[in-house]
Amino acid sequence: HGDDRYKSTGPYYNAGVAWDHSVSLTIDAGIGQDSYTFDGTTGLGKADHTGWAVFLDEGGHDAYRVKSGFGETSEQSFAAFIDLTGEDQYSLLSGVPDFRPGNSMIFSHGTGSFFQDR
Repeated sequence: HGDDRYKSTGPYYNAGVAWDHSVSLTIDAGIGQDSYTFDGTTGLGKADHTGWAVFLDEGGHDAYRVKSGFGETSEQSFAAFIDLTGEDQYSLLSGVPDFRPGNSMIFSHGTGSFFQDR
């Protein structure tokens, strides 16, 4: 419920990320100013190979530095990235070239994909 710091050096799936028929749910409760540094890993809100993944941050002015995710899917998967409130900062280091996450937007990468920042 405070100003949380999340970090992973990778190299693979972390924080609301599912693979190979698995299910993953990550929730950060509260409205602290959280920092997510996942620049060496895949993740936040990403699913591959029929996995189901949800990442939810309840609010605050958060900073995301992420290599991939934000609702990305492949091979009949479902993934959602949801940030409920706050003026957030997004740094997407790779991924879909025509997508740049931002505040107050809804986006889908395709079937089974959902990104929302309210």
